[in-house]
Amino acid sequence: MTGDIIMKNIKQLLSFSSFNIKKDFKAMLVFILTLLVIVPLVSSGIYISINSSNLIKKNIYLSNEQLISRINDDIKFNLDSIKSQMQSMADNPNIKSMNHDTFQSILIQGARSNKAIDGISIADAKGQIIYNTSGVYKNISGEEYFHSAVSGKVRYSNVKISKINGKPLEFYYSVPIKVGTNFVGCITATIDVNALNKIIGDVQKNKDDNTFIVDNNGLVVAHKDWENFNKTSMYKNFLPVKNAAAGKSGQGIYDFDDRKLLAIYSPMADLNWGIVTTVPYDAAFSDVRTQNNIFLIIVIFMFIISILAALLISEFVTRPLYNLNKAMDSVSTGDLTVGVKEKFLKRQDKLGEISKNFNDVISKQLTLIDKVKRMIKNVQSYNEGTSSQMDELILAGRNVGRAVDEIAKGTVEQTGYMSKITDRFSTLKKSLDNIDKGTDKITEYAKHTEDENRLGITSVNQLKEEFSKNYESIQNAAVHMKKLADKSQSIETITTSIESIAEQTNLLALNAAIEASRAGEVGKGFAVVADEVGKLAEQSSNSAKGIQKIVTEISTSVNKIGEEFIHTTQIAKNSNDKLETTVKIFESIIDNSDELAKDIQVLNGEMNKMKDNEDEVEDCVESTSSIIEEGSATTEEVNATMEEQLTTMGDICGKIHNINDMTGELQKFIQIFKTEN
Repeated sequence: MTGDIIMKNIKQLLSFSSFNIKKDFKAMLVFILTLLVIVPLVSSGIYISINSSNLIKKNIYLSNEQLISRINDDIKFNLDSIKSQMQSMADNPNIKSMNHDTFQSILIQGARSNKAIDGISIADAKGQIIYNTSGVYKNISGEEYFHSAVSGKVRYSNVKISKINGKPLEFYYSVPIKVGTNFVGCITATIDVNALNKIIGDVQKNKDDNTFIVDNNGLVVAHKDWENFNKTSMYKNFLPVKNAAAGKSGQGIYDFDDRKLLAIYSPMADLNWGIVTTVPYDAAFSDVRTQNNIFLIIVIFMFIISILAALLISEFVTRPLYNLNKAMDSVSTGDLTVGVKEKFLKRQDKLGEISKNFNDVISKQLTLIDKVKRMIKNVQSYNEGTSSQMDELILAGRNVGRAVDEIAKGTVEQTGYMSKITDRFSTLKKSLDNIDKGTDKITEYAKHTEDENRLGITSVNQLKEEFSKNYESIQNAAVHMKKLADKSQSIETITTSIESIAEQTNLLALNAAIEASRAGEVGKGFAVVADEVGKLAEQSSNSAKGIQKIVTEISTSVNKIGEEFIHTTQIAKNSNDKLETTVKIFESIIDNSDELAKDIQVLNGEMNKMKDNEDEVEDCVESTSSIIEEGSATTEEVNATMEEQLTTMGDICGKIHNINDMTGELQKFIQIFKTEN
């Protein structure tokens, strides 16, 4: 049974059209219960997954760092032993003697004692190898490691590359041989790169990991799978290789050759090289991916379990609610014969209590509806008799009312007519009074306007005389300004003459000075006089020029003033013409004011005649109106009494009909309820 319920609910949930948490209480309950399980599970799972993933990543980085450190330490240990061995041999007196018979056995034994050494050789001070355990004799004076030994800077050489396959073969470590402070030669160890490959292979056991050593140029000099590795320059542009060759250490995720790699790198201080380990990203973090997949499976499993549990809980909670809702739907259509099923009434929780209360309410509603039906039948039978009697009384009252209305209508019409006559006459009287007042004011305004016009024309005539005088004065001033201009021209002529006389006087003074100089001592007094005359002539000329300049300026100003006087004369003439036009307008206004005053006097006489007759007409209208009003008041009192009676009976009859209508509607409404099976 429970399995059938679960399968039914699962089918409903899988139907997206029925899964609406806003409308379906069961769907909302399942949704909430599922969230209560999933949200904490997912939150804690994500937290644990992130922490464990970080821990796994940290362990991966740490293990690879330890791997590189171990390889680096092993290589350093081997190289340190070679350095120690070479230095010990260089300090051996048998080696310093440079005697072939004494050092041969020492070199052979030294080469055999260290597997990393491919051979040991001794070169003299000129770089010529005098003995080599590997049988190779050549001059090494051009090699960098020989120069380092000569200078006393002991270090490892660069890797020698094979000319056949391009792979690194060996590198060298050379130590100087000194007798006292004299350099007599050097002892050199040839180190096979395969020794480095073997160290990497012994430490690195994971087949997915890829560990290799690069020199300072980025070339691979040792590799885990050296036999199958041929591309020594393939990592030259790989960022971790560049960093390691530059003496840096670090780790990270990098893209290389269309692959994502985890790379850990570190420098090799003594060799100035670098060591790098790369692991494919998928292989490195496979444990993290596996953990995430397991977590996802757990979440899906718990999601399914939580949905099943939520379905069982929601079924237990919602089935009685759905049954109750079904019963309430039937009650809403008027069917009171339904109720909650018996099995839900046996429940001891709140849902069982609600179901019992609902059935009790339905039972009480049945009893109430039956009582209402019986009361409706009784009220309808009583209202039928009372309604017919009230209809007869209303009909009789309406007949009486019609007769009174006819009388009242005639009286009201007469009253209305008299009222209109009275209102019209009163309005007419007010209009006449207003007209009378208006004519008085118009008469007063006309007289005042006439007086003002006469004063205005007097002022205009006076202004005209003043303008005429002003015009004459302007003309006289213009004449005088013309004379002043002429006088200025005369002054200019005079100043011109003065300048001419000054020039002639100056010329005479010059001639007199010439004659005085000819006369010698006798003419000195005359020369002084001539000089003074010349100065006076020059001063006269300068004064005449100054006067002429001033007179020219005065003449210019006088001419401008003359032009302005001409313009002013024209303006004065135009103003005089306008004043004459204004005088004519004022005279016309006076004539029109006289005519208006005569018309107003005639109108005022007619108004006085109408006022004499208005009192008699008003008394007649008021007498007739009072008689009609008394008759109308009596008729209205009778009509009002009948209206009150008819209104009262109409209200009573209307209320009876309303009761009948309401009982009919109530009966129809009660018929909706089904009270019997």
